[in-house]
Amino acid sequence: MAQSLGGTSWQGTLTSAQNTALAYPSTITFRVEGTQLTGSIIMEAQGLKELYVLQGIAQGGQAAGTATYPKDGSVFQFEAQLNGAQLAFGVGLNNTPIMAGMLSRLGAGGRAAAPQAQRSTPTAPNDRLPRDGRLVGVWAHTSSYRSEGLHASTRTLLYFFPDGRLGSGGGQALASYDGADGSSSLNTGADGVNVEQGLVWYTKGNQIWLHATQQKVPDQVWGQFVLSSNGQGMHLNRGTGNVLYERTQ
Repeated sequence: MAQSLGGTSWQGTLTSAQNTALAYPSTITFRVEGTQLTGSIIMEAQGLKELYVLQGIAQGGQAAGTATYPKDGSVFQFEAQLNGAQLAFGVGLNNTPIMAGMLSRLGAGGRAAAPQAQRSTPTAPNDRLPRDGRLVGVWAHTSSYRSEGLHASTRTLLYFFPDGRLGSGGGQALASYDGADGSSSLNTGADGVNVEQGLVWYTKGNQIWLHATQQKVPDQVWGQFVLSSNGQGMHLNRGTGNVLYERTQ
């Protein structure tokens, strides 16, 4: 999986987490040797192309590291994850998301490959729905279970995209058992990211609402949220009590 990140380029748009009206056409190139990743981002802004140098680690279809702006030495953090024929990519600074987007792999002719049908979803960058930019990013919830030598934990992820898409999945399950004959463990690995089809999220106060883009049905409340003072934690209530999520991107 790590090798499939490299050897080609990805093209799409990176959108500001603070202002969805700010969108920058971008091309990302990865080179992977073992688990070591290098590469670049070429971002277009106001007719100019800006270069960022990437360096990090790739493993299991995921990558993380630094994005350096050579002109002034500024260093940002990046995370990337394969999602079928697309790449989910985010950039942050001091654990605060700056921009994110979904990019498509460039084909041999230099054109971005069309997304897989089951992964495609209409985006709504101009729907004028209010969105709390503090939610944009990836949030993780971890739950644990322990009983008679069995230790298990699951990690689930929520993706709030700046254009209103809502995703889930990409989590991981771990289990281990300590018995008389020693110990054993199981790692199910990470699933792909599932993006809700025909729905976008928006906010009213501390409520998250869902709006259907393909049919005329009433909007519905999806949940209520409370963010920590530093924006790195979120209590999400979807009718079964508060669940704690931590920002990962």
